[in-house]
Amino acid sequence: MVARALVGFLYQVVRFKRAKDGVTAVEFALIAVPLFMIIFAIVELGLLFFAEQALNNATMNAARMIRTGQAQTMDIGADDFRNMICDGTAGLLCSKPEQLHIDVRTYDSFAKISETPPLIDPDDKTFTPPSNFQMGSSSSVVMVRVIYEWPMLTNWMQDAFQDTADGDRLLVSTVIFKNEPF
Repeated sequence: MVARALVGFLYQVVRFKRAKDGVTAVEFALIAVPLFMIIFAIVELGLLFFAEQALNNATMNAARMIRTGQAQTMDIGADDFRNMICDGTAGLLCSKPEQLHIDVRTYDSFAKISETPPLIDPDDKTFTPPSNFQMGSSSSVVMVRVIYEWPMLTNWMQDAFQDTADGDRLLVSTVIFKNEPF
């Protein structure tokens, strides 16, 4: 009787080792979490890079209006300039306009640009949005800086890529030029 039970037990062990049912489900369960984390990271970084490129293109096009004197003659204000940036990004960055910040400054020379204050306090990572809008006149040195507070979607990507204490990534596009003689 004990021998029969032992043989039956060994038979079940051998049968269990040979069984392949459910192996695919178990293997997928083991790799599913890392796989989806990688997929989410690729999608989120792709969106981030796409948004940054759209911001760069929109900034270049809007800054051209200042450089050629068109913005000065049309008396474009900060809100109009923000709208030009929004139009240039096809609305991608304008779902929350309070996260798009415009900083246009005029300098005496290109060397003075290094005196521009930083955007983020290095001690507590607080972001102070700039509020300057000085387009300058003919032959002025101008820096156009457009900042967008990009919210990171996943917490673990926030830890890796955040710039601010709020967990946002700052997308910054800067164009420096000398106005044409208009």
